[in-house]
Amino acid sequence: MAGPIVDSPSLAAERLQLLAGIPLLQLDPVIADIADEIMSRAILPEKARTDALHIATVAHH
Repeated sequence: MAGPIVDSPSLAAERLQLLAGIPLLQLDPVIADIADEIMSRAILPEKARTDALHIATVAHH
């Protein structure tokens, strides 16, 4: 089993450095429409709205 989660400013900086250079995906209004469709079909539970947005972003791009 994993140990306790430890966080610090230096670990946060390290994570940001690892992400440097990875391009950000452009937001498009249709992404929200896709996420709404996912949620309206009850594919995910209501508490998973953020997950629906992630799935919609990937599906769009």
